[in-house]
Amino acid sequence: MNHRTTTRIAVALGVGVAVALVADVAAAAGEGGAPSPDWGRLGASIVNFIIYVGAIAFLGGKMINGFYADRRGELLKNIEASKAQREAAEAELAEHMARLEAFDAERTALLAEFRELGERERERIVADARDAAEKMKADAALTASVEARRATADIEARLIDRALAGAKAELEKRLDAGARASLIDAGIDAVRTSSPTVH
Repeated sequence: MNHRTTTRIAVALGVGVAVALVADVAAAAGEGGAPSPDWGRLGASIVNFIIYVGAIAFLGGKMINGFYADRRGELLKNIEASKAQREAAEAELAEHMARLEAFDAERTALLAEFRELGERERERIVADARDAAEKMKADAALTASVEARRATADIEARLIDRALAGAKAELEKRLDAGARASLIDAGIDAVRTSSPTVH
């Protein structure tokens, strides 16, 4: 037997002796006499208990020890398996946490990039709208300037035509046909050369 088994048997014997003593003292006190133990009876109880414990240890000791050894080995295997499962679960959790952190970082980077693209696009649209407004303003100013010059030229041409017609009519009244024609032609040439160019 190993040391552990011997220790267990000694403890069991000590407990048995204590139980027998207490039982015998209680039996003596119950008979109404003074509490003096019956040593023969006590000795027989102790011998019976030692034989009982010895028989159990002899007949079932190896089997009990084997059972507990197997049970202990099984428990140790379960503990090791649980430890391995826990380590695997912790590793998987760490991997998922790392992926989650990487996803968060990627999401933050994408949001920043989209914000930057949106800002650039907004600035481009505003700049295009500003350029289009400036172009429309310049086109409107140019169109207004051209239309004003045309209107001025038309008014000047009409005034010149009226003045020429009036001068021609006045000259026709005062001159004869030959002088009149030469003066009209000279006046028309003079007016045409002095009038501003129409654009």
